[in-house]
Amino acid sequence: PAKMRSSNNNEERNLAEKSFNDALANDLRGIMNQLMQVVLAGQDENLCEHASVICRGQLTKSSGREWWANLAPGERQNLRSVILERLRSAGSMRLKKAVSELIVLLSEMSFDEDSSEDEWPSLLEDLARISTFDGDDGSVAAVALLTINQLASECTQKFTADSMLNFQNLLCNIMANPPKGNSLARLNASLAMASIIQVAE
Repeated sequence: PAKMRSSNNNEERNLAEKSFNDALANDLRGIMNQLMQVVLAGQDENLCEHASVICRGQLTKSSGREWWANLAPGERQNLRSVILERLRSAGSMRLKKAVSELIVLLSEMSFDEDSSEDEWPSLLEDLARISTFDGDDGSVAAVALLTINQLASECTQKFTADSMLNFQNLLCNIMANPPKGNSLARLNASLAMASIIQVAE
């Protein structure tokens, strides 16, 4: 019966979740490193996307933030570099969006609000460069612009008066002439423009 199958499925999910939580408690660093490795280098994009969702969930918890804080500065910098490359190389838009959301979260975690110290000061410049990429159908640019919009909404402290002015000029140009005429890139540029204007106010 369907009800029995549903009950069995719930039990299986609960057991799987308990097993994962137990493993995470016993080897936080190892599990998080493995999940990130799947996101950044896995071949199965559905599995990569699922790993990304788990990573984001863990990074919003104290355990995930502890993992991040305990990484050496060089390890954090390497992860930032590799995840930006993954934003470009991911094949599906679903995975690109999942990676974009991870970038926004890592950007927030890389900014110390008490000291205003930013461990990822090159991110906006890197995204600006990627947003003009025209080596594909415009999808890479579209997801870079999506990331800029998310940052302007969720990590406003990264934006200075100069960077906001530079972005407004860039976004105007992209709205007028998006890479490969990509309509999603044009839309995301307009959304990012609205978010940045709101930050400026």
